[in-house]
Amino acid sequence: MKRITPIGIRLLAAACAALVPFATAQAGSFFSDFNSGLPAGMTLYGASAIVQPSGGYTNSGFLQLTTVSGGNGTAILADLDSGTPVVSFTAQYKVLIGHTGGSSADGMSFNFAPDLPAGAFTEEGAGTGYTVEFDTFPNGAPDTAPTIDVKIGAANGDHGTYTGNEFASTADAGLAPDTFVDCVIQLNPNNTLTVCYDGVYVYSNLDLSASGYSPVGGSTFGIGARIGGVTEDAFLDNLNIATYTNGTPFVNSFLPQGRAVATNSPIDIVLTDFNTHVNTNAISSIVLKINGTTVSPTITTNGSGDGNTYIHYVKPGGFRLASHNSVNLTYSDDASPTPQQFTWQYEFDVVPPAFIPGAYVTIFSEGFETYNSGRAPLDKNYSATSPNNFAPNGSGNPWWGPAPPNARVVGTTGGVSPHGGTNMITASAPSDLDEQRFNIEYRLRGGQPLVGNFSLDWWFYDPVGPGHSDYGDAVALGNYTVGFPTGTDYPDNGSFSGGSFQQILALGADGANQSAGFDNTKYQTRIIGGVGYNNGNNNTSTPRSIGWHHARIIADSVTNGTAQMYFYIDDFVVPTYSANSGRTGGFQYIEIELGYKNTLGYFDDLTLALAVPPNLNPTRSGNILTFSFPGGFTLQSASNVTGPYTDVSTTSGYTYDVTSNPQQFFRLKN
Repeated sequence: MKRITPIGIRLLAAACAALVPFATAQAGSFFSDFNSGLPAGMTLYGASAIVQPSGGYTNSGFLQLTTVSGGNGTAILADLDSGTPVVSFTAQYKVLIGHTGGSSADGMSFNFAPDLPAGAFTEEGAGTGYTVEFDTFPNGAPDTAPTIDVKIGAANGDHGTYTGNEFASTADAGLAPDTFVDCVIQLNPNNTLTVCYDGVYVYSNLDLSASGYSPVGGSTFGIGARIGGVTEDAFLDNLNIATYTNGTPFVNSFLPQGRAVATNSPIDIVLTDFNTHVNTNAISSIVLKINGTTVSPTITTNGSGDGNTYIHYVKPGGFRLASHNSVNLTYSDDASPTPQQFTWQYEFDVVPPAFIPGAYVTIFSEGFETYNSGRAPLDKNYSATSPNNFAPNGSGNPWWGPAPPNARVVGTTGGVSPHGGTNMITASAPSDLDEQRFNIEYRLRGGQPLVGNFSLDWWFYDPVGPGHSDYGDAVALGNYTVGFPTGTDYPDNGSFSGGSFQQILALGADGANQSAGFDNTKYQTRIIGGVGYNNGNNNTSTPRSIGWHHARIIADSVTNGTAQMYFYIDDFVVPTYSANSGRTGGFQYIEIELGYKNTLGYFDDLTLALAVPPNLNPTRSGNILTFSFPGGFTLQSASNVTGPYTDVSTTSGYTYDVTSNPQQFFRLKN
């Protein structure tokens, strides 16, 4: 095995969905995101075939072939190669097959043939060339839909029957997920076919030589879809096709793929020689980029001469949860006298793992019932008005804020009643940028921050709902690098000085960072330093609506000083957003952000709870006990079951020799 250590490699990225090959050997190409209407070179047939201006992938324009309301549709491209026979092609697109409001039938087909008809055709395909059929409805035995079928000469077969034209058939129960997924169809120069659908290799280098057919000049691409007594949507977006008219090295396989990739997935790409060879002698000719950044993969070739070049890369720390990632690969061949250059790329999405919260114990609860109401300032460090809720620093009322007054305690106001009891809080004034804080370290943690294994709940009232950008209330967890007190509630000046925010993690309506990408129909999260439209701001999946909403942030166990964070609004089964906290140091305080815009909302019933530590199950080898436990908990020991207990380790894998003390008790502390 020949091993090559490259200086850098720029490669591809995605799922079996979005690969785009370009090269000097490329003959024809086509791309359309359908945002500007019907693209040049495409002809539509059928009653329902139309380019819609919105509703596609990322709510952009898209090609509609059928709908649940009825109609058939076909799109045909003009010859991309002016009559020259095509040796290979790669077609990638986003596709939605779904039946919300329908019943899932009948499917669609992707075709490449020299004799596609100038009219509508169905999921069964057309022409004497290649057809990939996405069949969503069983038309009677022996049809076993839902399947993805490969046909050679679909025009010679009968609708709904297995004849000599059906070359291969694979069942696919997830054929109609009712959301846009990636589809890649690739004819390789060695007359093999690869089909990737929604991140799965349905066919990987399927040998078509037994069919006796190879592409001929004048072949065109066509996509057809049909509905019958039962109906479905068939939509396409971001259609990208590249053709080649001579044999060159090609991408034989690539991983990971799809919209459900694990965070620790490696990137593995195999290039296969054909006529010419991948140039592995010039290291700089192979470049791999992940999300636009050049990385250094391991590149190997098989010394036995199988013609394959293997590219392998593991991202340090893994991919961020809920992230969208791109891969871009460039390479060259050994063509003489001038090597040919190739670019190949794709995309994939990383999803959070399933998270099942455990048991929690509430350590702080606040309904604002014990404070003076009637718009009295909540700040303990504000004594300029009466009545007020002033208290000496370090005792009494725990809530304080910079440049008081911030929040005010009110009863029923403007027709809005408190969620619980008779009090709730609101901002002092419109656009006042009020911030009410609670010192977690001092009040609850003996000077230590929260890092993981906790849950923060609260209720908030949205007064305007979707479509408004003038409401911006949220709850945050924060960490300040310098000057934050651990022996009292707030700094002497009531604010922070001499440092900067290490972390702000928020959930609510974004009132401070409404830049490009902000969606005023959804609620937002913020994680400083994270990926998003403004330094870690992201839209959640929860639509805004007028009324009281129950919000929650859960921190999972700690790994390397950070924790996976799960954000919920009203639905506590499926998170509305999830990402890693990103920065170490944990959270020192709770911050309620009010009056960031002119429209004022309300907050009530906040609780902070700690996760119950799991049971200890040490393993024994001889006289040695080994204690394994999730990050964020502290192992304690005592010689008596009633204590006193002493901290012995915050790191899993602690060992104890039973011969050193025959009686010892251990427990976990949060």
